[in-house]
Amino acid sequence: MSSIFGEVNGLPVHSLVVHTAVVFVPLSALLAVGFLVPRWRRVLRWPLVVLTAVATVSVYVAKESGEHLKRAMSDQIEGNVTGTVVDRHQEWGDKLFIAMIVFFVIAVLAVIISSRSQGRVLGGVAAVILVVVACVSVWLAYETGEQGAKARWNPDGSVSYTG
Repeated sequence: MSSIFGEVNGLPVHSLVVHTAVVFVPLSALLAVGFLVPRWRRVLRWPLVVLTAVATVSVYVAKESGEHLKRAMSDQIEGNVTGTVVDRHQEWGDKLFIAMIVFFVIAVLAVIISSRSQGRVLGGVAAVILVVVACVSVWLAYETGEQGAKARWNPDGSVSYTG
């Protein structure tokens, strides 16, 4: 059965799309940090919402394509050290997706709150919460990627790439 999460030109979709998450999650977090500056909020509000939405969708596609890839490779990874690391990678990816949904919702709320004329103090509080969630999302993206790279390149830790 063919799937949009399967492959493109013989390459797993997962290996292609993870790079969009690696780019857009930190970029959206950077906009969230900029949202701390009250005079920048008006300019950053729509780019923040759009970029956070794109980051969330890219994490979703990476998660789904990763699950597809795991199923396709189950006979090769099940019951060995690579399978264990892939399972850990998947757990981190699931956490990242949940964090990105929260990040997106809080971004929308922060934009709405800061758009109201009486929302200056509340806008600041929302911006701080937004930055905390953005930092958690970046950390989860890092940990997810770290486990994915380990699963692909050095699952048992026995290889030294330092030369």
